[in-house]
Amino acid sequence: MKIRIVTDQAVHHQAGEIAGTVYVSGGDRDESIEALRLELQELVPNRGGGTSARVRQTSVLQDDPIAVAPGSERAYRFAFQLPQNCRVSDGGCGWQIVAVAAGRPEHDARATLVLEVQPSKEILALVEACVSRLKCSVKSRTWGGSRGMTRVVLRPSAALRPEIDSLQFTLSQDVGGGVGGSLLIRHARKSFLESVRALFGPYRRYRPRKPIAMALERFFRGDARANEEAIAQHIGGLIDEAIREREQQTK
Repeated sequence: MKIRIVTDQAVHHQAGEIAGTVYVSGGDRDESIEALRLELQELVPNRGGGTSARVRQTSVLQDDPIAVAPGSERAYRFAFQLPQNCRVSDGGCGWQIVAVAAGRPEHDARATLVLEVQPSKEILALVEACVSRLKCSVKSRTWGGSRGMTRVVLRPSAALRPEIDSLQFTLSQDVGGGVGGSLLIRHARKSFLESVRALFGPYRRYRPRKPIAMALERFFRGDARANEEAIAQHIGGLIDEAIREREQQTK
């Protein structure tokens, strides 16, 4: 007997649905199973290295005894919902689905499918707008542990590099589906005098952090395409505001 897990999509997103099919195929002899259980497991890091699997959701697809004849195949549809701001796939951590067909010990069968989970579509839309419209590039992206924050560091466009060293986003999805968090803008140092001020003067504390609160309607149009123009306009406005504030601080 063989079990296969096939999902409808290759890539999944925070707060999104994972839908697919479990196939149970017969081998070269008559077999039977008492139940078919499906688990959504989170892979979390261990302090000493490696990962541990924690069951987050369970679905019973078959709870009556069934015969599995040679050459036969049964298909079972399933659906799980990923939590909002959940862990994303990174460094062996993330999510997996495990299917267990329980029967007599010699007839037990199991299958595991590791999932590719990315940040929410809304967070990715914000980053993509900064890349395509503001000509930024992605330096790093990490997931922030227990608070569920996604941290993205962008390198600004060539035109902004004399003013801005990096854009550091800390983002999460809110209950309404929008994106909230903050943008930390690290300014570039323009002169030796400014470097001295950054080390010893009051300017050393000047790292403007701008709040971000963007409702869902600001991200997607009616046809479900990302509204990159509105996103870029909002983020670009925060950058311009920070540059003006810096000019006031360094006069």
